[in-house]
Amino acid sequence: MQSETTTAITAIKQDVRLREWAEQLEAQQASGLTVPQWCAENGIKTKSFYYRLRRVREQYIQSAHAVVPLSVPQQ
Repeated sequence: MQSETTTAITAIKQDVRLREWAEQLEAQQASGLTVPQWCAENGIKTKSFYYRLRRVREQYIQSAHAVVPLSVPQQ
């Protein structure tokens, strides 16, 4: 039971972290600054920024629906 609790807590922490990173990515885009400029102003290493970008994208891809139903008209 404790293992299930630990797993749930870890998943929640990861979800919160990814949401925070997504907010940072949005803030950078809205700022109009380049990634290096924004990172310097916010005390984040550029390498960390791109790592976070990759992780957020991976999470988005995993959570997106893999199959999209389409209507194809018959001819």
